[in-house]
Amino acid sequence: MPPDNEPPSERLAPSTELIKAIHNTQVTKPLPSEPPTNNSDPSSPRSDATIRDALLWGAAFVPFLALALLPRRSQLNKLRGDIHALSRQSSKQSKLALEAITALRSNQEELRQSLAQTSAALTRLEELQAHASSKHGAALHYIHRAIANDIKTSREQEQAERLAVDQVAVQALEEARNHLLASRR
Repeated sequence: MPPDNEPPSERLAPSTELIKAIHNTQVTKPLPSEPPTNNSDPSSPRSDATIRDALLWGAAFVPFLALALLPRRSQLNKLRGDIHALSRQSSKQSKLALEAITALRSNQEELRQSLAQTSAALTRLEELQAHASSKHGAALHYIHRAIANDIKTSREQEQAERLAVDQVAVQALEEARNHLLASRR
């Protein structure tokens, strides 16, 4: 018997060779000189010989066929062990896959919540930015207005100072004129 660790094709090779040998023997067997007859007469010697030959060939062929077609018990046990190992491995993998799917679903839910919070924060930030922009615009308006008022005030003050200087000059000129007029008299 070949060892169990050989490939199945090598383990079944002797049985296959025997079947081929039987088949070749059957094909090369000389044919009867008389053509077969369909005698249903049980007393006919030709029908008894044909039945006997068929039974002998069948009886000789069945053990070889059984050897060729039926796997050995150790092969069956090994296959059963492999099937059980694959079954256990696939059940472990399916459990791991279910755990991974559950973890992915919880992560997906957390991600959805995080995205909702981020979206709300972005909306609030846009609102604050718009509010700050309007406040900034108002502040700029007030600053420009104050600068304009300051410029206006400084112009008015400058004008007032010029008027005061002009009035002092006019008074000085009048006093000088009056003084000249008085001295001419």
